[in-house]
Amino acid sequence: MMPDRDGYAVLQAVRTNKITATTPFIFFTAKGEKGDLRAGMNLGADDYMVKPTPRSFRALLDSEGFRFTKAYAFHASRFGIWIRISPDPPLRLFYLSKQAAGTVCEFITLLCDEASLTTTTTRAAFVFPRPFGSFLQSFPKTKPADLWQAHLQGEKYLTSALGIRAEECQLAFLDGFKRDVVRRLSYVTSLRLWCLRGIYWYLVKRFLLHNRPIWEQDVSELYRHAA
Repeated sequence: MMPDRDGYAVLQAVRTNKITATTPFIFFTAKGEKGDLRAGMNLGADDYMVKPTPRSFRALLDSEGFRFTKAYAFHASRFGIWIRISPDPPLRLFYLSKQAAGTVCEFITLLCDEASLTTTTTRAAFVFPRPFGSFLQSFPKTKPADLWQAHLQGEKYLTSALGIRAEECQLAFLDGFKRDVVRRLSYVTSLRLWCLRGIYWYLVKRFLLHNRPIWEQDVSELYRHAA
């Protein structure tokens, strides 16, 4: 929210000024009721985007120090990223995507440039084998607080039982994300009969790993070092 006026007042000021009257105006707001959208469009907004934070997550994110940073839109999909404010590593993020198929929420911890933990609600997790360091937990239909607690417990397991140290990442977030995607794809295609393995993982394996925290997974077998 803006301190001295709301978005409607800003839009009215933009539209009544001859210089800015034709400037495209897009609302980006947490007010997502139909009446809010209708009011904005009636005033002449070009589009109306709602910050994609489910109400069930808002209180948790605020209490845990997460702050909204970026939003993206692609056709009917909406994506949002929150970062947990902390001066010390590791870097923790909350990712949310809204699509026609539903909403996916993820907590992500970048322990270092070589290791990360993702705790997600998607059923599409574990579609392919994953290299060591790209750790994953999937808990479909889990409540926000329980998802966060499972994520923190997963962090503790990785740092205490596996000895992975939390260090400041040297790569920028987007650079690290791109490198991780390339690393995972390269790992999958390096496996023998990877096409057949991919079919097995997609049809069978991924369902066996739902609701299994990282400490109940066979880490040495599931996450292998790339050859």
